[in-house]
Amino acid sequence: MKRKHKILISIITLMVISVVFCTVFIFPHGGLLAVPKYLSDYFGDKTWELYSFETLSEKQIGEEIASRALMCMQYTGDEELAPDVGGLSHYYWFHYRERPDHIEAYVTLNKTIINGDNGIVWFTYTQVLYNADNGKISGSWHILTRCRIARDDSGEWIVIGTSEHP
Repeated sequence: MKRKHKILISIITLMVISVVFCTVFIFPHGGLLAVPKYLSDYFGDKTWELYSFETLSEKQIGEEIASRALMCMQYTGDEELAPDVGGLSHYYWFHYRERPDHIEAYVTLNKTIINGDNGIVWFTYTQVLYNADNGKISGSWHILTRCRIARDDSGEWIVIGTSEHP
């Protein structure tokens, strides 16, 4: 009887450890274990999207959108030559008074949710623009962004709107 009791306790312990591991390391796998209060106040109930399940195909779509956002953030070329990126266009440098000499930017995909031909992509970014003297023009660090996306007639996913904490 004691052997069965030990086996039962071992199984229960293993189950508890598995639940804790999944809760902490797998389910919120976008790198956000807890959303800060100021962000949950700003985004409201939408922050729960960060804890939803994500398929591999959804993740691939999100990576494509995050890659496009990074391309915009790193672009230092002329406005007339910039690719059309829909709702991501505000990540280009054009609204600054000074043209940057170089830009450091990083984008981390947090979560992608697809529902038919629409979806949501969450990413976190850092972008720092420098002039020729290596002085900072502007910078944004660890900004959580929620993008609304839609599939266009050609099947490409485009960003139709973004929101981030001001």
